Amino acid sequence: MIEKKLDSLTSWQNLKSAARLPFVGSMYIWIFIVPIAAKALESIPETGAFTIFGQDIRLNLSLPFSWVVFYFSALAFAVANVLFKVRCPSIIQENDSFSDFAASRKGITHLDKYLFEAGMNWEGLRQALERADEHFHGNMQIEVYEGKSEPLQREFWMVMRYADQCSSRTRYLAALSYLFAFALIGVVIVQNLALVFKLGVLP
Repeated sequence: MIEKKLDSLTSWQNLKSAARLPFVGSMYIWIFIVPIAAKALESIPETGAFTIFGQDIRLNLSLPFSWVVFYFSALAFAVANVLFKVRCPSIIQENDSFSDFAASRKGITHLDKYLFEAGMNWEGLRQALERADEHFHGNMQIEVYEGKSEPLQREFWMVMRYADQCSSRTRYLAALSYLFAFALIGVVIVQNLALVFKLGVLP
């Protein structure tokens, strides 16, 4: 039961949703910003004193902690995204549904490639379809294939479902990387909210 739940949470479809988030792609910039900033601040004292209108002002010139967190978050996102791009089956990356598959004028040749990537063959696919037909007592097209009975669509969805759960170790590692990255972002958000309340910025 636990393993099935874990497989459901870490499916390639769910990982694709995470990889598609706009800010996930933009986080890469911190991989370059933080090392450059750290190098630039090496020769600068951690604190600097300035006099403005007769007032002495001290500023912390060390690398902001949030930048360091963003750096490791960006690294974690990068690891997760690389794992997704390299190991996620093409049928998941290239299609959200059979409509995408059909609209791209794909056919048996593409499905054959998807079968190979998912570790299946046509005989295994035929047996899987037969088992599904027996399980759903002839209502498989309605319950699994969205009410459509075209053979190619039935085959597409079966390969999609199988591919969604393949390469479990890679999926777990990618999911952990995304989780770690999101957790670090959460740390920064919480710290900044705490600072806002501490400074009394909000009424």
